[in-house]
Amino acid sequence: MPQYHLYCVDEHERIQSRHTFGASGDRAALEMARSLCGEYGVEAWQDGRLVGRLAKDGSGPASR
Repeated sequence: MPQYHLYCVDEHERIQSRHTFGASGDRAALEMARSLCGEYGVEAWQDGRLVGRLAKDGSGPASR
């Protein structure tokens, strides 16, 4: 099972928390991101690869 790193980020893109977990794939990792970082935006990474970013409300990609 691949390992992912999840970073919950505030409106100034400062990391508020970090989570490491295994997930069956990118889609599952992003689902986990929504549940763990509800009040923050999120960046999900696998090794050095950015899997995705979600907006604060978890509704879609965060803008940068």
